[in-house]
Amino acid sequence: MTSAVPSDEYPLALRDELFELFTKCVGSAEGPAKFKRGVEQVAARARGSWVKEAYLDDRSPRYQQALQETASIPAGAGRREVQIARILFNQGLFFDCHEYLEPLWKESDGRIKRSLQGLIQAGAGFHKLELGSPEGCARLLRDAADKLKEAPGPGLQAFARALHEASENAARAELTVEQAPKLAADGLEL
Repeated sequence: MTSAVPSDEYPLALRDELFELFTKCVGSAEGPAKFKRGVEQVAARARGSWVKEAYLDDRSPRYQQALQETASIPAGAGRREVQIARILFNQGLFFDCHEYLEPLWKESDGRIKRSLQGLIQAGAGFHKLELGSPEGCARLLRDAADKLKEAPGPGLQAFARALHEASENAARAELTVEQAPKLAADGLEL
């Protein structure tokens, strides 16, 4: 995973383009191959920018792995969107986890909406850390942990405890993106 990238050099348009490409490929048997072709086109436009090339080199393999993992989500594994977001988070694609869950969050209510907001804030928190803001990360992870500590499913509650610990480490500027807790596949009932 990458270390913090100065926000003035962070390739926002490229980040958004890769996320859009991922969403078009997820759920398709040809998804990984289609994604690879799309990345080759994007890479041709990124030549000459070391930031964009480094970003592509870092993110593309993780997206490929995420696409392969999404193809094997078992039936009955809970809401598919949450499982895909889990895969994105565990691959260190934190912004993408946040973005992927947002449409589901907008149409939800009650306890489900609160749990989804916690997952979204966890992704946003680690994205803040990627951008070099441990303070913003700590605040978002603390908020995420508060929302998830009473979430249905033991997997979300365990994740909440890990996020709380991570928020404390971020507040002391002792957290790296590589230390992000993993979100277990089991116990993600919403």
